Amino acid sequence: FIRCGATGFNSLPCSGAGRQDIIDGVPRKRAQVRLEVIVTAEVCDAILAFLQAEIVAEHRVTVCVETVNVARVGDFQPE
Repeated sequence: FIRCGATGFNSLPCSGAGRQDIIDGVPRKRAQVRLEVIVTAEVCDAILAFLQAEIVAEHRVTVCVETVNVARVGDFQPE
């Protein structure tokens, strides 16, 4: 994410179950990692392209993109 232009990120351990983890209606929770990043639209596009090209084919990934307002916009823009 940093190489794509992000100025930082958060990594949070979590657990959950996706479609492949639910058997006969019973979820098998797995250890997972949630990554959160606040970036400009241009950097977001670069991260999405990176994930599609390098990560998604080999790993189960869910991506959520939201528009947020921040108090110090400059803190999240690449220099």
